[in-house]
Amino acid sequence: MKYIFTFLTVLALSTYTTNAQVTVTSDVTHTYNGYMNVFNLSSGAKGTANFNQSWGVAALKTTITSAGTGGFTNGAITLQPNFNGYADNAGSDFWRDNGGAGPGGNKWMEAITYVEYGANTYPGGDLTFKADINANTLGTGYTAIAFIKTLDPANGYATIIHETVALGAAGTSFTVTATGINTAHIVQYGFTVEGINANPTDESTLGSIIITPDTTVLGGGGSSSGPDTAEWDFEDAADATDFPGVGDGTHTTATVGHVATGGNPDGALRFGGANDITTAGKGYQVQYSKGDFDYGNAASAKLTFDMKIDGTLTAAAVHNHFETKGPGTKTTLDLQNGALNNSTYTSFEVEATGLTGGSGTLRINFEIAAGAVMNGGGMLLVDNVKVELFDSDGKTLGVTPVEVLDAIVYPNPMGDQVTVEGTWSVESVRIHDLTGREVLRAAPNKAVFSLDTSTLDHGVYLLSLSSDDNSITHKLVK
Repeated sequence: MKYIFTFLTVLALSTYTTNAQVTVTSDVTHTYNGYMNVFNLSSGAKGTANFNQSWGVAALKTTITSAGTGGFTNGAITLQPNFNGYADNAGSDFWRDNGGAGPGGNKWMEAITYVEYGANTYPGGDLTFKADINANTLGTGYTAIAFIKTLDPANGYATIIHETVALGAAGTSFTVTATGINTAHIVQYGFTVEGINANPTDESTLGSIIITPDTTVLGGGGSSSGPDTAEWDFEDAADATDFPGVGDGTHTTATVGHVATGGNPDGALRFGGANDITTAGKGYQVQYSKGDFDYGNAASAKLTFDMKIDGTLTAAAVHNHFETKGPGTKTTLDLQNGALNNSTYTSFEVEATGLTGGSGTLRINFEIAAGAVMNGGGMLLVDNVKVELFDSDGKTLGVTPVEVLDAIVYPNPMGDQVTVEGTWSVESVRIHDLTGREVLRAAPNKAVFSLDTSTLDHGVYLLSLSSDDNSITHKLVK
């Protein structure tokens, strides 16, 4: 079971001075991130730590409901016990009790849903987090809290402040406050749900908590947004809804869907179509468009994505259009058939310069120009679409340094092979057992690579990844 993840910085603050008094709420327009701490069970309760990973918010079993839908004028956040650890691993005694037969879970899950300010983006001073509890039917054995946490990136990301409050009954509200926050620290606020990974057949009885924003905070006090973020890994079908099919002015739109296999690594956006005319060809397009994307003080932007042919492209050309705020920043990239293939994904990068900061258009368009050949066209898979923003000095905006120090390691529990996907070149890999004995060593000098773990016995191991600048450790189970 694998989850793509990224820590993203979101700024959505009231106007501030150096000694800020900032109040935030459960605004559903913010970018929420997910993290899962997994523990062993001890007599049915939380035991020793097993592993931790960033997970997609939906994988935590957190649901973000947009404003104006589901009967929620200002949107809502629904928190539930985690189910997919149990659901996705039939017969696994790691995740299920009774030797893998169930029906109960076999791990204690600490699911964290949060918004984050990167280092040097929070103005310092005090932060208050408040919202309303619309409903609370969470089952016995599960707890939920709201929290504010700060981390010191100069001290191994040590936790400096951790303020919490238990979420109460329906019709109540909560307030949690942290004071004296250091602007150099990373600041997170959000929710944690704890309990045993649950059997999905019990979902209705185990209930949920529904959080709605404090309306006195929404849009109040001359709020000023910082840089937005844009990233889609298409592991969840919901991501695909951000890229609807668009017409080319005269012909029908693309066939658009989401695939759960064949992605890079799992889910992907699939689109295209077959030309049924012999005159001017159809242009099958999908497009993300946001007219008020907040660029903060960005001077340039970079779009990256992966693409692969799904089937056959016939008499067709492939184009990408990347439009950003500022003069001369609509960039077109021609991706002809020779640059793409069916067997592997090809990675592309498009840069846009001359941004003028503030809010404006962000538009990402992928197109199959089917030509004037009957049955011309085809289907494409697009994955891992990401926009990064940079200031005039080339410093990254919108992505915190935490991402640089993280990596995806999967599967976990591992089999005869484990794969590492990071954002930095790993020079040295070492695996130790819990006695401290080194059992494997490698020097990949790559960001993405696989290790042969077939000779390792069943047990718990520590995987250390390092370079001159970075060093992190993951716990692995076999």
